[in-house]
Amino acid sequence: PLRAHLLQRHLHRRNRHFLVMSPEPSLMHKNYIKHLIDRYHEFKRADVGRQEMKYPILYGIIKKEFRANWDMIPIKRFESLAEFLRKRIDRTILGKSRKSKGQKNYSEFSEYVDKYG
Repeated sequence: PLRAHLLQRHLHRRNRHFLVMSPEPSLMHKNYIKHLIDRYHEFKRADVGRQEMKYPILYGIIKKEFRANWDMIPIKRFESLAEFLRKRIDRTILGKSRKSKGQKNYSEFSEYVDKYG
């Protein structure tokens, strides 16, 4: 069973310090999100090529969309982050091609846990 832990972080924004308390996702949840991020990079690299690939862009998009780094997003937002990444994978050229052939682009969280948990 998943136990949420409170994590204290001091953030600095416009010269004001404030304390953030957020439930920390389990290691399995973080690993699955990292798996999806890596999968997206793999599919995007197939679209644009190794030379043109800009890996930090996705991390910035996640931070802008979820207002936190990918590994600091609370567990209650896990499913929305996973769905966000799955959609991005599916929208790549390789993702569209594989989906049209009936091939899976990624494993679901339950499948990931069965395999690596």
